[in-house]
Amino acid sequence: MGGTISFAYIDGNHTYDFAKRDFENADKYLEVGGVILFDDSSDDSIWEVNKVIEEIKKEGRYEIIIKNPNYLIKKIR
Repeated sequence: MGGTISFAYIDGNHTYDFAKRDFENADKYLEVGGVILFDDSSDDSIWEVNKVIEEIKKEGRYEIIIKNPNYLIKKIR
């Protein structure tokens, strides 16, 4: 599309490697203030996407907007 994006929905293969790569690709183009919604990312989910969420929380570049039950995060820097 030739520019930044303000929203991404990550849904697909929920293994760690795929979810991490999807996040990294979205993060590259997501503008500050943009949001990402992760499918099947609730705290009690059986999918490895939860590991990606835990890493994102530790980095401090995103804030959690809501988890109801899936995570919606906002890029803050």
